[in-house]
Amino acid sequence: MPPPGTAQRSASPRFPARLFSGAGPHTIGVMMPTENPELLRSRIHALQVEHRDLDEVISRLAAVPPQDQLLVRRLKKRKLQLKDRITLLERMLEPDEPA
Repeated sequence: MPPPGTAQRSASPRFPARLFSGAGPHTIGVMMPTENPELLRSRIHALQVEHRDLDEVISRLAAVPPQDQLLVRRLKKRKLQLKDRITLLERMLEPDEPA
């Protein structure tokens, strides 16, 4: 059951169900710098896959005039959040060396 105040969206061939699973910045997941490097790599890969899927959905929406501009904006925002999270996790794997 979706949280109160949120609409349940159904999946279609154009929009994978996981893109509407209520994912948001609070569900991206927080990992501490002491996490296992393999867990970090696994999480990075999962985020990259979702980022790539969002890119494909946004491209399809751009090819056809979208009926829902708000949806497009939300997808783009989610894509940016994923990219930021990927960058953060990559830095955790390979931190900058002090000068």
